[in-house]
Amino acid sequence: MSQQTEAKETWVDLEKKLLPYQRASVDKICKHFENSGKALLADEVGLGKTFVAKGVVAKLAAEHWENNQQPFRVAYICPNQNVAAQNYPKFTGMYSSGVEVSKNAADTLKKALEAYNNKNPRIPTDCVYTRLCKWLITMGEKGCDIRGAMQEKERKLYLPEENEEKEQGGISPATESASGQGKPQMRGYARDAAEVLRKKILKQFPVLQPLWDTAEKGCGSDELPKVFYAFNKAAVYYLTSQTTEDYRLSMQHLYTAEAKRRSVKKAVQFEALTPSTSFSTGNGTGTYKERALLFATLARYCGLDAPDWLKNEYAAQNKAVDGFQPAFSAYLKRLDGIFCKDMISAEVKELLCSNEEPNDFIVKLRKEFIKNNAKEFLNYDLVIMDEFQNFPELIGNGNNDKSDAAIIAQEIFGKKDCKVLLLSATPFEINDYIPEGFAEEPDDGNFAGISAERGSSDKKQVFDGFFKLIEFMIGKGERAEEWTNQWSECRSKLRDPVSRGKAVAAPSENPKDDLQRLLHDAGIFRTERMTATLRDPVSRETAVAAPSFAMRLKTNCFIGGNSKYRTAYGDSTPFPLTFGRGYSFSEEMPSLSEDWHKSLFLTEDQLSGKDVIPEGYHPRFEKLKEDILSAEGSEFSPAAMLWIPPSKPSGALRGAFKGREGYSKTLIFSHFRMTPLAFTYLLCGEAARTIKQYEQKEECIGGIDDVIEKMMPEPKYHTTHDALKGYFVELFKGDVGRAAVRSVYPEKPYPCAVEQYCEDGCFKDMIEEYIDLLAGEYGKTDAAMARAVRRAAGLRISSPKLYVRGDNPCRISEKSIQAANRFAVGLFPENETGSDLTRRMGNIKGAFNSPFWPFVFTSTSIGAEGIDLHWYARNVVHWSIPARPLDIEQREGRVLRYNCHAFRLNKALGAKKENCVRMGWQESGMFETQLNFSENSSCLQIISKAYFEEESSEQELWERALEVVKTYRKTLGATKPPDGSESNEGVELDLSAWRCGRTENRIY
Repeated sequence: MSQQTEAKETWVDLEKKLLPYQRASVDKICKHFENSGKALLADEVGLGKTFVAKGVVAKLAAEHWENNQQPFRVAYICPNQNVAAQNYPKFTGMYSSGVEVSKNAADTLKKALEAYNNKNPRIPTDCVYTRLCKWLITMGEKGCDIRGAMQEKERKLYLPEENEEKEQGGISPATESASGQGKPQMRGYARDAAEVLRKKILKQFPVLQPLWDTAEKGCGSDELPKVFYAFNKAAVYYLTSQTTEDYRLSMQHLYTAEAKRRSVKKAVQFEALTPSTSFSTGNGTGTYKERALLFATLARYCGLDAPDWLKNEYAAQNKAVDGFQPAFSAYLKRLDGIFCKDMISAEVKELLCSNEEPNDFIVKLRKEFIKNNAKEFLNYDLVIMDEFQNFPELIGNGNNDKSDAAIIAQEIFGKKDCKVLLLSATPFEINDYIPEGFAEEPDDGNFAGISAERGSSDKKQVFDGFFKLIEFMIGKGERAEEWTNQWSECRSKLRDPVSRGKAVAAPSENPKDDLQRLLHDAGIFRTERMTATLRDPVSRETAVAAPSFAMRLKTNCFIGGNSKYRTAYGDSTPFPLTFGRGYSFSEEMPSLSEDWHKSLFLTEDQLSGKDVIPEGYHPRFEKLKEDILSAEGSEFSPAAMLWIPPSKPSGALRGAFKGREGYSKTLIFSHFRMTPLAFTYLLCGEAARTIKQYEQKEECIGGIDDVIEKMMPEPKYHTTHDALKGYFVELFKGDVGRAAVRSVYPEKPYPCAVEQYCEDGCFKDMIEEYIDLLAGEYGKTDAAMARAVRRAAGLRISSPKLYVRGDNPCRISEKSIQAANRFAVGLFPENETGSDLTRRMGNIKGAFNSPFWPFVFTSTSIGAEGIDLHWYARNVVHWSIPARPLDIEQREGRVLRYNCHAFRLNKALGAKKENCVRMGWQESGMFETQLNFSENSSCLQIISKAYFEEESSEQELWERALEVVKTYRKTLGATKPPDGSESNEGVELDLSAWRCGRTENRIY
């Protein structure tokens, strides 16, 4: 298939899959791109901006190939690697990898491999020569990707993101590149057989020939095992669609060249960038990998002596970096065959002639490569900026639009024919929120950029972020000023009911239409649920508890003048001193009476749930705990359930699950990093105590494998089926599983009790629902689905050190303690710097998006944007009022998304379109995927809840934050009540492309 044909067919196929309102947005944005280079898709959180962006890529790529012979180049810029790992494969997966393994090709390779094995019985069948052939055969037989075709030990070795330099399962770079037998020499007959097998592969897939040529040139034809190893790695890199590199701009000359080589036979070339690394220049010497590539580039193309440059590397760091030498050698090989005359700029050549000190030289060298790479190599047809409000400096909307990052971004965006698509539900801030009401500043980094100026009533200050966004969209100067004046006049007309209908500067007689036209002309498009739904999907609630003055005062007295302790820690976190590791409280902890220690510090048994924690220690948290673990409506606590009941059970829920129809997981947001840590231990301990986890007697657990096999549905995806079966077998054999079952059926023989427990919770329905969700997320790829199951099942909560009371109540010790179970999990750092939070977020996401434990996830601001957590959760708790009010919607958007738990529950209840969706939106696709929230009392909404203490100032801040959200919505959309009543004070807009399409009589 030619690239032009693939591009065309991809768009035709994707257009059919997009919902009508999404197709309307794609058409409108592409139409706008005909006359403008920038567009903003500001759809409300969870409406599928990524899918619309995919449509824009596909449609523009199809049009591109009508007049071009080079791949359509797309850059995807997002806040962090978690968002990239979630969304980037959705783009790259639209197009073929360049190698489509048919059944016939797999059969041909299978015969070739059998012939190889028959001729070489003394050579292991699982070795460096056969790996790629076996992977390709598996891809053809199972219809999986290259990752799915690889064994775990092979992924560890060949995929950079899975620690390729560590030995795993008996294979390592050393043994793999020595020979198939791990010996330094290779016999002639084995060499000939390997060559025959290689030629068979390249005959079937000639697109891989350049990869072999490069590997052979880099390693030398006499080193055949090493050539095969390099070839295998290059093939994996070519075939995988994952983001596996740290895309720093100083290294972009290599990444772009490799991406171009991989994309020779592809319709679209994708590259992923993250602002924190890609656009970060700084004044340092960079990472050792950056320096290794820079020195390798100079050594390869300028003939510089490598050992001299290594000496400079050591001088720059005052020590040898262990990974530098292997990285340097690896980059030298990767640079083979991709020389480009523009890699070495005139400025770099000039710098080479200078006599700079090593450190200064490296700093300047990095910056020169960054500038040159941005100029010569970052030439994109389309740049997608996802959740760009997190890096406003790239569009000139930050505190420093003259920064290096901003200048680099301007260089990229300003190139001819480069189009920019911005994606964000909250693309700018409304500056009328005064944060002085916060007792303390958050310590999760979510307070950056907030100043007292938010209290200003001056329009230009209140809407400063909005006006800067407009300047980026349409350009600065007279045009932006004229646009702003027209916008202000239209808003004034709409707010004043007496003047409605009077003429304004714009052509229309209707200021509402004028305002919508102005925003569309600027390239801003937004679809909102409020314009389509008959009932708000979100129910915002509050809960009030008595204040905990006694605990707070004791803590303040105990801690004294420790400058690292904040009063707000005690407001937010129960027993903050127990969970204060990393805050250096212990340096000034005095020795006080036994009663004081008992009231301020927990014991290990209390944390594990073996002992009860006295009531009254933190009334606000106790109220939250009661809401999560209350047995109200059921005979048993939610902790007795090992999974969330299926949305549509085929029979009645019984036992631990009785009365739990609609039960859902809970997502909690807090400012302070110690709060997720505390909630994890306290909720896990309470769950353990509730089901008497530590009171289980030894008993026969034989036969559990047979019971689970009997309860499992017929396998559609065998690897996934086996992974799920394995998880539940281990669960029911373990302490937590036995405790949950025995809390309901204490007397039955255990295998019989397990079978009854599974029937009570409609086990088979639960498994089938989860598998359907996995299949939708991973394209029905069995291997990828099974990996997701194993990742969710394998979540482990670390054992950080806590301050606890021991046998001597007056003595506080620092001790590593394991959480009682995984009923709850928190996003807290496992190391002192907190550098592991992004990695842990990815692990937690997989487990939370499963029907089994954890049922509660407490996060800081890291989990508030860009991460989907909606499969089994519809409860959002605002434990801390967000420093940025618009984060309220971002938080709710984690669980209010396409096919979310609330939607599936309402679908099972038989919601009807006429009771859920407004006229004009009946055919938009909203009801089928998003909006089935009716006025029926049985309808289940997203619960968005804030917890306060009585007479707390945070209640006022919460109300003010909601007003800010309302002001923001008036700027871009609707704030109408669900009943459709008019409001004189509101600016009610509908910027959806769906409305425009209907107005223009377009049918979707």
